[in-house]
Amino acid sequence: MLPAVKRAIILQKRIADLEQEASKWHSQYHELLGKIETRAREMFNEWRSSELEKQANERAKILFEKWKRDEEKRIREDAIKRSEAALKAR
Repeated sequence: MLPAVKRAIILQKRIADLEQEASKWHSQYHELLGKIETRAREMFNEWRSSELEKQANERAKILFEKWKRDEEKRIREDAIKRSEAALKAR
């Protein structure tokens, strides 16, 4: 066999091997990319859930404090009216 032909065959074999290896790495890359995207989505959803829960708790606390102030005010006003009514009745 001529040295140039032999060299061409060796190079073609090497190119085929490299293409096969590149294909393998390409598949592994996409598999890992899918896993990374899935994990990132899970982490985001966990964060969002905890963040939404924290915001809901903060909002509930604010609403409760407002309700408590309003009820205390209503109770005090009612107590004043009752006291005034009792004093007028005497």
